Amino acid sequence: LRQAVAIIAGAAAVAVLVITMGRSHMSSPTLLAQKKGWSPAMGTNAVFLSRGAAPKHLGGIQYKALFQSLHEEAPHEDDKFEQLEKDIHGIYTDFNMCQSCFQQCEAYHEHGCSYANLKAECLPDALLAVCEDCEGQGCKKVVEFIGENAELNATGGDDNVTKVELFESLAWRVAQAHAMEDMDELKTCIEDAETVGLAEKCLATFMHPIPASILDESLEVAKMVGPPACAKSYTGTECSPAPEPEEHGGSCPRGFMCMPDPSECKACACSCNSPSDKLDDLESCMSKAVSVEAGKFCLSTLFAQLPPDFVADAIEKANEPEGAGEHYSQIVEACGGDDNGTEITSSCLEAIEYCVRPIQGHPGTFPEDFTKFQPMCECFKSEEVRAHCGEEEEAQEQCAAAIQHHFTLHVHHHYCLHNTEVACQFTCEWPLPGFFGDLDKEKEKIE
Repeated sequence: LRQAVAIIAGAAAVAVLVITMGRSHMSSPTLLAQKKGWSPAMGTNAVFLSRGAAPKHLGGIQYKALFQSLHEEAPHEDDKFEQLEKDIHGIYTDFNMCQSCFQQCEAYHEHGCSYANLKAECLPDALLAVCEDCEGQGCKKVVEFIGENAELNATGGDDNVTKVELFESLAWRVAQAHAMEDMDELKTCIEDAETVGLAEKCLATFMHPIPASILDESLEVAKMVGPPACAKSYTGTECSPAPEPEEHGGSCPRGFMCMPDPSECKACACSCNSPSDKLDDLESCMSKAVSVEAGKFCLSTLFAQLPPDFVADAIEKANEPEGAGEHYSQIVEACGGDDNGTEITSSCLEAIEYCVRPIQGHPGTFPEDFTKFQPMCECFKSEEVRAHCGEEEEAQEQCAAAIQHHFTLHVHHHYCLHNTEVACQFTCEWPLPGFFGDLDKEKEKIE
């Protein structure tokens, strides 16, 4: 069962050849490319385009041969683990949340961990010992599953490395299945998106079920190898000289994209492939990606053709809890877990909503008045409210803080659609947007 796990540099060596391929023909404009409703101030639907200069063009025959080779070398598990894969599917949401938490833990990066890295410091139980905040974000359940699952124990026995290797290889199958199931929704979402903010959320929603480490590793490969090269964009426009954003209302014409991000258009880069081509290629690639490394290959190929800051922002959103189920499970753990966590959560939620609702307004709305933000934030600090959030002061603070964090994420997910709304600035953590927030950003630059 044990096999060598390729490091990200190995993925880069394969991806560089694929990504530099580009297309040998010019694709006809799609409905997405022809849309008229995009605001120049928000970027254009041409966000799904490539960036910068790239290595020399590689023929399609070599590209197909490379991918076929990668596909054939990937591990093919037989059906003997079918039941185990179903069991992993049942805990996959916890595993995915856990991966997002580990990705934010300092120890994860200090030890040079990555997906399927099997050195002792990077195994889930070892990381959980030093990344204590991840216990309530699915990691405790994952560690218990790996330790107690009968089929994993029958296969790996006391060898934790073998069990983790099998678990993560089958977890990738679940991620791949999610990607294939969500592909049509991604295409439709991108087709209908009329601002860069909406397109970013389309990509983030699609990527949400994919482990955080895989997404980050794929983006690093994409940055390293660069985009495909071509003489003309997919619209047939000459790539050189590149147009200047100043000549196009601070944006770029069709067939080009804003760099480094549509919201910060400093230069225009040529696009070899149309938006629909990029997604079609991703679908074809992911359908054959039976291993984690093949999956990174597919994702890095897409990411190399998008603005890097755009992808990074989408990944950040993808790694956040999504939907009431994920929010609720993390809040319950913070509010006591198995020890009356559900009861305390209900009591705390009711008290906080009673305080927040008159300020926020009717459910489904969010105030445009920035002066209402701070009063809402005070609800999470009120002693009267926190009295409903646990018995001890420390427990009360932890429970209310968890609800505050998830409420903030909820506001951003539901009321910050185009990345331009007032709700996008909502935060209950110091420093608030404005003067103090700007000063804090300057401090970060110096550090």
